[in-house]
Amino acid sequence: MEADVDRAATTSGTDMRLNRGTASQILSGKYKSKPSDSTIRAIAHLAGVADSVAFAAADQPTPNALAFREEIPSEADKLSPRRRRIAIDMIRNLIEAQELEHQLAEGIRITAGMSREEVRAAMVRAAEIYPGLVEIDVEDGSSIDRPDDEDVAILGQHDVG
Repeated sequence: MEADVDRAATTSGTDMRLNRGTASQILSGKYKSKPSDSTIRAIAHLAGVADSVAFAAADQPTPNALAFREEIPSEADKLSPRRRRIAIDMIRNLIEAQELEHQLAEGIRITAGMSREEVRAAMVRAAEIYPGLVEIDVEDGSSIDRPDDEDVAILGQHDVG
């Protein structure tokens, strides 16, 4: 796989790289990092799809895409200060939501090989990232949807799921 990517990169003059370790993590579902553009291109090559398809699948903008600020209509400059502030706050909230989604995807992988403490920590983290959307049922029949210090202490005393 690595040799195939290296040959294709040399032949096409395209920046693509995929080492054995990264490939192994991706194939086993354990890859937690944000892939580099060269890794995404390598995956596109191996999958036989256009780079744009691979970048979309990785939830990353295509490198040649317009910068977001260039897509904003020029009329936005005519918005009142209040509406401009609302638009900026909305964009900041979307960025924060995307970062939280990435944290959630990276932070709550639960596998059979994990200890109960690791599972417990992952579930608490998910509840912190998405308060009210993630509920943790503990052995005594109670549930936790917004963990605080007391809830973490409860989790320490009871087995989770």
